[in-house]
Amino acid sequence: VVDEAIELAKRFGSENSSRFVNGLLDGLLRRHTFPGRMS
Repeated sequence: VVDEAIELAKRFGSENSSRFVNGLLDGLLRRHTFPGRMS
């Protein structure tokens, strides 16, 4: 899911969008536990 979000940001966003999306999702995944998440 993260890879797909980054690819969409690269395709449809600005030059820095993919870095922003990557940082945002990385922060969420580090701080929260989501059901069905692989360890």
